[in-house]
Amino acid sequence: MDNFKELLLLLDPNKSLSIYTLLEYYQTDPLVKEYIDNIADLKIMPKLPSKEDLIQTNSFEPKLQLQKSDFIGITTNMMTYFQSLYFSKNLDAADKRNIGIFNPKFNFKIPAYDLLPMSSLAFMGKAKEDFVLQTQRLALDGAAFQRELLLLRNFNFIKGKLDGLQNDDLEAHIKHFSNISIMKAQIEFTDKYKVKVIDWDSRDTKVTFSVPGWRKRKEGPPIEPRNFCAKSLAKKFISEDLSATTTSSLFQNYSGNLQIINGRLVSVTAEAKENLQTHHTTSYPENNQNPNRNQRNYTNKRWNNNNFKSNNNTFKSHNSDKRSHASHKSKSRSHNTNNSYPVKRKQGNANLSSQAINSFFQD
Repeated sequence: MDNFKELLLLLDPNKSLSIYTLLEYYQTDPLVKEYIDNIADLKIMPKLPSKEDLIQTNSFEPKLQLQKSDFIGITTNMMTYFQSLYFSKNLDAADKRNIGIFNPKFNFKIPAYDLLPMSSLAFMGKAKEDFVLQTQRLALDGAAFQRELLLLRNFNFIKGKLDGLQNDDLEAHIKHFSNISIMKAQIEFTDKYKVKVIDWDSRDTKVTFSVPGWRKRKEGPPIEPRNFCAKSLAKKFISEDLSATTTSSLFQNYSGNLQIINGRLVSVTAEAKENLQTHHTTSYPENNQNPNRNQRNYTNKRWNNNNFKSNNNTFKSHNSDKRSHASHKSKSRSHNTNNSYPVKRKQGNANLSSQAINSFFQD
């Protein structure tokens, strides 16, 4: 890696390439490894040539030629290059003006959101804006690496098509054919893509700041939180004894029996505790009759499998009399009664082919 750093400084003394901050990821990121290996082998700067250098391409007479089909891949890479460049130029212009070009959506619910203080809302809005701007800056860094990698891939591809050329002669040919693809890609990209010239000075950020409706309408704060579930529960127990003695007794009994069972905090009654110790089940006795999802899936699959096998036997003996056919169906149903969780299935499975049935049970 030290030798590569010396080579890099010879090629790029101004440190304009994006790879300097990514050298530590050589062993862990295959794209970084590809970039470094290519530039170490080619010893060519992955930068777009000037317009003058592109025009001078016509004065070079190559000793070898590429096939027209060879230009498909490298021209595709270059059109992708210009698409990334167009993205980066607009993003950079927006970033310099602190304009967010997207508005993130969060699936994050805060209880009693209407009662949050304005300082919390303001800090959350600032954090959202900072997130957008930081994401845009990281995208700019990544896009620069992306474009340099595309150029290196083109150089490496052209080199593989030019067997027999060495050193300066090889580099001149690589740049020659690369410049042809660059010019063609720039023409096609400008002509076919919807390239817009955006006036960022007239644009506003897309980041929105969320505040409760009563603050937007400049009304008074709500007198109670918007919690429909809690309110409906409160309405139910107003008919109960709400004296301090009764409530305190209930609270002590409830809080004294709290346990974490199956990832849930529940108050376990004495009867449920006995069932729990005896049967190793949850605190709810009725759950003993309801198998969990994995049990149901296993039972359903086993029942279906046996049912399909029975139906297959029926298909093979379709010329036998109806009593034999009924016997097969009866066996299928009687076998189902032995399962702990019988499930009713929709009719029509008998129309499936044996191949479809076998593939159905393949993982």
